[in-house]
Amino acid sequence: MYDFAVSDSMGNHYVVTYNSYWPLSEQSVEDIKVEKK
Repeated sequence: MYDFAVSDSMGNHYVVTYNSYWPLSEQSVEDIKVEKK
């Protein structure tokens, strides 16, 4: 698993976790978990 933090245009912060065996792409959307922090 790989975690990274992102911010959206509203200034909300998220931690994104996805299976590192898959690229961050449309094919892996089902593997992405986004948690609002």
